[in-house]
Amino acid sequence: LEDLATGERLADLVRNTAGSIAWAEDGRTLLYVELNELLRPWRVRGHRLGSDPAGDAVLFEEADPAFFVSISKTRSRRYVLIASGTHVTREILLLDAADPMAPGRLVAPRRDGHRYGLDHAHGRFWILTNDRHENFRLVSAPEQAPEEPHWREEIAGDDHHYLLGVSCFADFMVLSERSDGLADLRLRTYAGAEHVIPFPEPVYTVSLGDNREFEADRIRVGYTSMVTPPSVIDYVVAARELIVRKEQEIPSGYAKSRYVTRRLMAPAPDGTSVPITIVHRDDFPPRGGGPLLLYGYGAYGHGLDPAFAPSRLSL
Repeated sequence: LEDLATGERLADLVRNTAGSIAWAEDGRTLLYVELNELLRPWRVRGHRLGSDPAGDAVLFEEADPAFFVSISKTRSRRYVLIASGTHVTREILLLDAADPMAPGRLVAPRRDGHRYGLDHAHGRFWILTNDRHENFRLVSAPEQAPEEPHWREEIAGDDHHYLLGVSCFADFMVLSERSDGLADLRLRTYAGAEHVIPFPEPVYTVSLGDNREFEADRIRVGYTSMVTPPSVIDYVVAARELIVRKEQEIPSGYAKSRYVTRRLMAPAPDGTSVPITIVHRDDFPPRGGGPLLLYGYGAYGHGLDPAFAPSRLSL
């Protein structure tokens, strides 16, 4: 550790960590995840600057070897979240970021198959949960009573919208979701008004980027499509304006205007509509008849997001 004000290197050193850390709001307490002898992240400890790491307090310990532990902090900087989970089950313990050594508060005790995640803003927790629908729903709860009996439904579960994450800012929240399989970002005010970030292409992949500030009038997103190289974009919320900050350069040369992308839906034998993303040059025969490379994947719950690939250009 280094004191940024003085440049002094501190003697504090904690070992055998998973790399997951969070600073308490006192600026002198470092929370970190510790590995066990099998390199499983299993315990959270708190280190006070200047103290002997051997005496670091144990704030949480996971006994079940199937569960892995991580920590994070709400963007409001009010709470530290200790999450313990598997691929299908998750529970979260809340710590006061101003007093992390105080006993934590469990949001919802683990039960097999129940996954949830949350963020915090304006005295409430905003929680995504799959308790009633496999595509998750959004609920909220007062910070004084985050437990399940106090959950209030804000967005019901939906067969066409798969809610993946909630990120809270001062004036709005961002819901990462899939709409009929296509990734998008939905902005929602705390009064309930909402809109999806509009992009000019019909099919693409978008994700929320690294956004550290709670008080923000814009968000940074990552974007790509079958014709657009990976890009960093700022979205100015009030103006609904997209500002491209960086687009990956293709050294061999690439004329984006020469290519077209679109989305088709094809029926599977069982009647399920399967999305297919097409990319071709603008001089491709309009009624088909040219060569086609078809590639797909869909195992383990993972699909294929449409993305740019320089290696595809040679075809």
